[in-house]
Amino acid sequence: MLANGVLERLLTGGSRAATDTEKVGCALGAGAVSAAMYGPVDMTSIHQQKLGLSLPGTLGHLARTHGILSLWRGVLPTAAREAIYTAGYLALAPVFTARLMKQKGWEDSFFASAVLGSMAAGVLANVASHPIDTAKTVVQADVASASYSGTLDAMRKLYGSGGLSSFYRGGIARTVRTCGAFFIVSTIREKCMQWKAAQPKTGANESPKRLSMLPTDSRLPGGERWPPRP
Repeated sequence: MLANGVLERLLTGGSRAATDTEKVGCALGAGAVSAAMYGPVDMTSIHQQKLGLSLPGTLGHLARTHGILSLWRGVLPTAAREAIYTAGYLALAPVFTARLMKQKGWEDSFFASAVLGSMAAGVLANVASHPIDTAKTVVQADVASASYSGTLDAMRKLYGSGGLSSFYRGGIARTVRTCGAFFIVSTIREKCMQWKAAQPKTGANESPKRLSMLPTDSRLPGGERWPPRP
């Protein structure tokens, strides 16, 4: 979310609201950037499950056996997956929700609109990202490159062994999880933005305004009278 906010501010200069297209583009970029962190997280998770080691033990095993850079194996497909996934919950879900609420009779239906918008965004994001995620996972699991030399090689072999359906194994379960996550994250983000927008603006002119609200004959904390007398 931080990267997304930075990209939106750079794009708009902080002087206007981002368009729907700009929101999607910024979310795609923010998701891709997050792969630098999520790549090693996924890699560690996969091998901790395979090896049955502790977190430090898994990290140490990967670094000793395959080198520290092995933690970033599959980082490009991770970036593609995260770009699509992040665009789903930071851009598509809010955009779909807002457009539903513009329909006649739906103006006050935030909850229903958010549920439907998140479901639509979750399904679209998963259909687009699950094949990439499947290839990424098998590449990361095969850290020694015994079966797959890279992502494209993995996709070619997966398609050759099971056709298109091989890319969507576990897709239904992941879609259900994604729709729920999109609803939670996009709704919390929207409520936080509404709360922030509702806060009173403060600035350099705040102190004079407060002073002007004092009675015509009051004493300031230091004992001075307000307004000052000649």
